[in-house]
Amino acid sequence: MRLNPGQRMSKYCLLHWNEYRDNGVEYANENAYKTACYKYVDDLYREYNPEAFVAVTGAELDIKTLFKDCIDRCAVHNKQVHVFSPAWPVDYPKPDWVEHHVFQGYDHTNYHNITWLFNPVNKVHTANENSFGSNFAPDLLYTCYNNRPCDYRHYTIDQLAKHDLLDKGIVTARITTQFSQSTRWPFEHLPNGTVLTDESDFVLHNSYDFQPFVFPRSFKRGVLDIVTESRIGKDEFYLSEKTNKSLTAHKPFLVVSCANYHKWLKDDRNIEPYDEIFDYSFDSIEDDEARIRGIIDNVKRLSEEYKTPEDYKRLYETVREKTIHNFWAHMKTMVCGEKQRSVFDFIGLDLPLPSDYSNDKIINWFHNNKDGGDLEILFFWYESVVKPYHLKTYNSVEHDIYPHWSRLWKVDHPNFDPALIESINSS
Repeated sequence: MRLNPGQRMSKYCLLHWNEYRDNGVEYANENAYKTACYKYVDDLYREYNPEAFVAVTGAELDIKTLFKDCIDRCAVHNKQVHVFSPAWPVDYPKPDWVEHHVFQGYDHTNYHNITWLFNPVNKVHTANENSFGSNFAPDLLYTCYNNRPCDYRHYTIDQLAKHDLLDKGIVTARITTQFSQSTRWPFEHLPNGTVLTDESDFVLHNSYDFQPFVFPRSFKRGVLDIVTESRIGKDEFYLSEKTNKSLTAHKPFLVVSCANYHKWLKDDRNIEPYDEIFDYSFDSIEDDEARIRGIIDNVKRLSEEYKTPEDYKRLYETVREKTIHNFWAHMKTMVCGEKQRSVFDFIGLDLPLPSDYSNDKIINWFHNNKDGGDLEILFFWYESVVKPYHLKTYNSVEHDIYPHWSRLWKVDHPNFDPALIESINSS
């Protein structure tokens, strides 16, 4: 549905998951939680009787986890639900009264994480400034960071152990003992009691080093990244802070995610594959285990050819120029706003309008403005970054993006110009 500018329909209601999940209430059981969700929807319906309900999220938590009970209740009131998220979860059949719209909400989050990563006032990151680019001097083959335990991450780690690759890189995980036999992928090759951390004083679960806007201290030690993304289900194309960090640091990477993920990076986001060093034949394999083994095969092959810091530096130099391209392609995809545009197409706004992307205009389309911040952030993002980009008023004086990057990468770009972003072919 797309309206003409200025055209208005009846207003919508936003589903605000913080209202019933993170509201400080301890629910006694699942039924109590469901009752709270039902009451929340019922109250919105009685107060506003909206045209439809809308959920906007770029969160890693899937729609089933965040919204299922609320979505179920909307059907009781004969109301349609419009869901804006990166993907629909494979284990949740989409109800007939739901329309899903692809929305890469991580883009504006990743943008702000990048500005923080390179912010000169943040002394934690200052030491990292000369760790990448032409000064990049890795002493290991790879890094592979894992926090939240899940089957595909444990399988990845187990395959690294199987091929004696753990000592070739940095591997972290929130595990200290044999993985439960109740899972699909129990450890078979990781010795019982193995502790996987990057530093002797590092505490994974509560460390500042694993925040989305921080490079882990050991990040610069590996020439390439094995990224275990947030989702792995069919067509669940999430580009979270995990892949964002590799792109930001100008590092080549392989992503453990859904089938055709690397193809999606190329086709949808203009991120070129590192086919100089990787064999991507694994990417199209539907079977998760087989696809992961294909990634590990790449790491094993490279480990046999590249064994010293000098080798790793040489490996990096073969793809350094492409990492620069991919960084800027990533930036252009984000700041042009196309991957979040589905929300504005839905309410009838075109790019770029001069005045309608401000938070005080949300009331024009929505009765309530309590959605956990996702919509507010989106409107602010379009007002402060996307609109200036399209109006060509986006510059280093008014915005915080280019000064940090130009300073950081000037060794790689002696004649650095913010207009470099315009040179990236978006086809």
